[in-house]
Amino acid sequence: MKFFKGEIDVANDAIFKESLEKFAALQAYSNMSDHSSLTWDQAVSAVGSGQAAMTIMGTWAIGAFIKGSNWQPGVDFGAVNYPTKPDRILLFHPDTYGCTVGAPDPEQCLAWLKVVASPELQIPTDVIQGGMSLAPTSIRPSSPIRSARRCRIMSARTLTS
Repeated sequence: MKFFKGEIDVANDAIFKESLEKFAALQAYSNMSDHSSLTWDQAVSAVGSGQAAMTIMGTWAIGAFIKGSNWQPGVDFGAVNYPTKPDRILLFHPDTYGCTVGAPDPEQCLAWLKVVASPELQIPTDVIQGGMSLAPTSIRPSSPIRSARRCRIMSARTLTS
């Protein structure tokens, strides 16, 4: 948390240095040679096909595992939150939409926002594909992993990018 706030002296902090050393040691177990050439769905597919043991991914991986590997959440795959110590913090990047102050057509902008946040659009584009819809409370998570994530998001201290 302090790192993201710019409160750590990265040149002299012993814990930060130790973290980098541990990260460097883990590189031998990763796909560092080609990771930047993979799209998120290719990385998830590597897990689904048995070419990789895990991936660090958001809830979109749920939809990819279900559709691409015919896996069931909580049965064939699971998920964990991190970091959890010293505080459980959820870092996520939400897709957000808004209207700017002074927009030339504010009524049309608000009408568009209603469509974007509607269950009719959220279910096929977010929920079924694997995203985490937080806008309408009428949309219920469709898997035990998403249900747990939603509870954590609603109760956790969060940082958004």
